[in-house]
Amino acid sequence: DSDFFGDVRFVDGDMIGTGDKATSRQGGKIFRLIGKALLVTPDYSIRADTISRDTDTGLGEAMGNVSLVEPGARNLVTGEHAVFDRKAGTALVDSMPALTSREDSGGPLTSRSGWMRFYQDEDKVVMVDSVRIHQENTHAQADTAVAYGQERMVLTGEPEVRIGETNRLVGSKIEFTYE
Repeated sequence: DSDFFGDVRFVDGDMIGTGDKATSRQGGKIFRLIGKALLVTPDYSIRADTISRDTDTGLGEAMGNVSLVEPGARNLVTGEHAVFDRKAGTALVDSMPALTSREDSGGPLTSRSGWMRFYQDEDKVVMVDSVRIHQENTHAQADTAVAYGQERMVLTGEPEVRIGETNRLVGSKIEFTYE
């Protein structure tokens, strides 16, 4: 077991981590970055107050002021707690998640919900519990929303979409396709 202090940097294959402090446990199997923690992989970057990761399982956890960014900074996810599985290509943000997606047209799309699960290989985001979505003059709400990349979104559970001041759509399921 080891503790490291002062602008810590580690490299593990194609992954780089930095922080004010780091701990290594179980012969390097479990590591934790503490204070201004940053973990960069080819698939995403994570910033948080603390990031822990199990190098054998690929499971990790980020706590406090969490930001996940994919390459190209097209999508930004923030929250207070996240669990990620690098091998499965998934991440769950389960405390105050917010997603900002830089769209090709229509300005940034922002989404908030009780929790969000990201599936990297499928380019899919599942948002559950009091979903709220906003883009320019369009506002949507639903119990659940599933976004399929930049192509399609499905709202279920009493969905409602308001476009401007006068247009309102309701139903049991609302599906959007983006052009």
